Amino acid sequence: MECLIKIASSLELERWRCKMDDKKKRDERLQAIREEFRAALGLIISVVRPGGGTSNDGNTARKFFRIHAETARITGLNPELVFRLHIILEAINSRRPLNSTAFRDYCSKTADLFVSHYPWYYMPVTVHKVLIHGADIVEKSTQPVGSLSEEAQEASNKLFKNLREHFSFKAQRETVNRDVIQRLFAHSDPLVYKYRRELPVKELDIIPEVEMLLISDPE
Repeated sequence: MECLIKIASSLELERWRCKMDDKKKRDERLQAIREEFRAALGLIISVVRPGGGTSNDGNTARKFFRIHAETARITGLNPELVFRLHIILEAINSRRPLNSTAFRDYCSKTADLFVSHYPWYYMPVTVHKVLIHGADIVEKSTQPVGSLSEEAQEASNKLFKNLREHFSFKAQRETVNRDVIQRLFAHSDPLVYKYRRELPVKELDIIPEVEMLLISDPE
């Protein structure tokens, strides 16, 4: 997402590094993109937040790529490139195993498309890692790439706060952490977990282009 926004803001200049005279044009272009996203879609893009960081978080990025047609229209970027990056991110975030051969071919064609349309913009390291070396990582990974994300860790923050507030002896930091860790061990115990009430999980629809990059379920 950051990569595409930076390319879009420099489209008129077609230069990776801007001179002092060109920075004003780039900033004006970026501001116009921000205003269009906010007015048309209610999406806040590249706004600095108090205390550090920007508004470009995971939720913003997901919506940015989900509405890929509107994103391409507002930014002026190649629609096929935006769509293909959306497909790659959806496939990576899936908890199903990836077909490394199909994924390699798809990423290679996407990289060629990137270079052919924007040869003046140096491909960022993270984008290069996914498009060029992503299939190698998939082949050597023992688990689906999507299952190695930090979602589980982030989801446990709410549980950690609840355990610390209601189930820990707040005398010293050591006792607090010990009580919380013991409770977390109890929550993750297989025997205890077996008796937990199962919550309904909404199955997300997988678009056909993503399905082609995944290994089919044996069922």
